[in-house]
Amino acid sequence: MEPSKESEERVKGYIWYVGFRNSMKPLPLPWRWMCRDGYQHVYAMRYDPFMDCWILCEWLGIRLHIEVLRGEKVEALFHQASQSGGMVSYESKYSNGIAFNFRLPIYCVTWAKHLLGLQYCPAVTPYQLFCALRKRGGSVMFEQEDK
Repeated sequence: MEPSKESEERVKGYIWYVGFRNSMKPLPLPWRWMCRDGYQHVYAMRYDPFMDCWILCEWLGIRLHIEVLRGEKVEALFHQASQSGGMVSYESKYSNGIAFNFRLPIYCVTWAKHLLGLQYCPAVTPYQLFCALRKRGGSVMFEQEDK
C-alpha cells in the first residue's frame, strides 16, 4: 500500500496526555457562556523516561507554565481528570516544512493546538478540542458524563 501524502509530510512527536478541567477563576465573558462544565481549561503533560518524570505544560492566561512533576502531583492530575473533567492521550504530529496555520490570539486551546501540531482544527473551546482529538485518533482516558 502506498503511503498517503499526509504521512509523508508529518513527523510523529511525543504522546501527550491532554487534560481538561474547570478554570480556577471565574471565566470572563463570552467564555462563560461558551465553555461546558468540566471543559473550561486545557493542559498537556507527557512522561519523560530519561528523567523519570512528567512534564506539565499549560497556558495560564498571560504566561506559559512548565513544571516537572513526580508522584502524588501526577496522581492528583489524573484523579481530577477522572472525577470532574476529561483526558485524551494523543500522539503529536508536526510538519516537516513550513506550516501556516491561522490562530486566534493565544489562550489555552490555541496554545494546545500548537503544541500538538494540529492543522486545520477549528476547535475554539476546550470541549471542541476534546472532540477534535477524539476524532483524530486520540484515546479517551476519561470523559465527564453529561449531567
